[in-house]
Amino acid sequence: MEIEEIGINTDEEFGQFNEALLEDDFDFEAAVENLDIAKMNDDEKDNFLNIIQEVAVTSGAEDVELLEQSLINLFDSSSDTFNDIEAAQDELLENYIEKIESEENVVFSTINKLIFGEDKVYASKEKKGKLWISKA
Repeated sequence: MEIEEIGINTDEEFGQFNEALLEDDFDFEAAVENLDIAKMNDDEKDNFLNIIQEVAVTSGAEDVELLEQSLINLFDSSSDTFNDIEAAQDELLENYIEKIESEENVVFSTINKLIFGEDKVYASKEKKGKLWISKA
């Protein structure tokens, strides 16, 4: 499998590596503490968003888009989860649960429509979940 096929950017500018990252006294937490997407210029923002996208794609996460948005929020000062990894993790979990529940509701609604027809499903929603089937 080609590395590009899994979403890893192989553009020339991404081939540069900052050797300072390997030094024993490099403080990663301090380096990212002030990292803020809102303060980046367009080129920095584009590069950073590409990195986030690559991390999300290669993470093995079940929902890449939700992870990507959570990571963006973690580094965006306009977000409630800015620089708060626990809040970002909680938000990611909540959004994932909401998405699963939403998908389940769509599947359930579609099955009801197929089995009982549009009018019966609408009637069941009006009765707050109780399904009333009239005998013809």
